[in-house]
Amino acid sequence: MLTRRILRIKAYQVLYASRARNEVEAKAVITDFNRNIEEFEQMYFFLLKFPSYFDSYLDSEKQIELEKYFPNKEKLREASVLNNTAFIEEVDKSEILHSKTSKSTFRWNNFGELFNKVFKSIKQEPFFIDYLVFEERSISQQKEFLIQLFGYLFESNEDFIQEMKGVYLDWDNDVFVHYRLLKKSIEDTSAEKGLVLSDIFVNREDDYSFAKQLLQITMKDRDVYDQMMHDYSQNWDPERISKTDIILMQMAITEFLHFPLIPLKVTINEYLDIAKEFSTPKSHTFINGILDKIKVQLSASGKIVKEGRGLKDH
Repeated sequence: MLTRRILRIKAYQVLYASRARNEVEAKAVITDFNRNIEEFEQMYFFLLKFPSYFDSYLDSEKQIELEKYFPNKEKLREASVLNNTAFIEEVDKSEILHSKTSKSTFRWNNFGELFNKVFKSIKQEPFFIDYLVFEERSISQQKEFLIQLFGYLFESNEDFIQEMKGVYLDWDNDVFVHYRLLKKSIEDTSAEKGLVLSDIFVNREDDYSFAKQLLQITMKDRDVYDQMMHDYSQNWDPERISKTDIILMQMAITEFLHFPLIPLKVTINEYLDIAKEFSTPKSHTFINGILDKIKVQLSASGKIVKEGRGLKDH
């Protein structure tokens, strides 16, 4: 699911893009964020359909083998690995999933070459070989196989990874979130409940409100925040400081001032961790120093109001 950490990263990304375009309207930034979230959800639905389309590809391979004068029984068995998989059946008959993906730009129809490469490589994997041992597979065995399949594709299959990077720019940032969503859907789906779609948010209303407010206020007050950073940075020169560092500090100050339920320490640690991932090696030290000075000044002037015991100091 989209945790607050991931929402902060996505907010940072749209703010960075808006700065590159010299965007000044918060409305445009919110539109970009909404598009990013919609694309994330469509990617989840796209991945849900992978086993079904892969199974169809394997059926075509099986038919080719059957047309031979002496079909190879082992090849037929390998190509039948996903036949009668209950989860695939629920995916195929889900009207909700069909409705949600009817206008999606993500399509598996043109990935025949990828399916071929995946099939060739997966046949060598221990989890695939072990699964073929069973003549009849229980629902739990089917689910475990699908979870292992996605884990293998996401972590180890370079052909699959590179193709996904080509269609989804945030693949590296979001891949393990997608894995958890898929795992939960596979585990929760049943004949009784049908296909269970995981909510991409922990708490949709609260989390979306958090991200939207974070973006709107940061856009509105970023010039004020820049002045604060100028006051507490020696030799301040916006042209020489990473744009990432500037944006992350702006977002942190927004949280200091406008999110009374988020502890100061949590805010600082979150943006330091994001800086380690997206900025220069020394950025987190620089950001920590500036934010600490700003935090002290804002606290002393009474501008930081945190609700709950210990939130102001921690």
